[in-house]
Amino acid sequence: MFQLGYREYYHHEGKAEDLTEYWIEGWQNAWDDYQLIRMDMQEIDGSNDEPERKISRKMGKLKEIERLVRRWPVLSKAPYNVTPERLQLEMDELVRQMRALRERNDG
Repeated sequence: MFQLGYREYYHHEGKAEDLTEYWIEGWQNAWDDYQLIRMDMQEIDGSNDEPERKISRKMGKLKEIERLVRRWPVLSKAPYNVTPERLQLEMDELVRQMRALRERNDG
């Protein structure tokens, strides 16, 4: 049995090895997805889009990473170190950049 929440359990009908394999494959796939998302973000930086569009696309990619980290918390452990706090700092920086662009365009 595995605890899902407060007094909520389910019984796993398979072998423990199956569950372990599922877990290992899952977080390894999540790590691969993380690396692909980061490469997409680098491509966004090199694109000819407007700065506002680049920032909003990068924000969307960071939110995808955030969902991965919530689903697979092992990504926030060393050596991966993809912590929610680090992601939040990156999002805050993008918000600051967007504000600076809007202020420059308004002023």
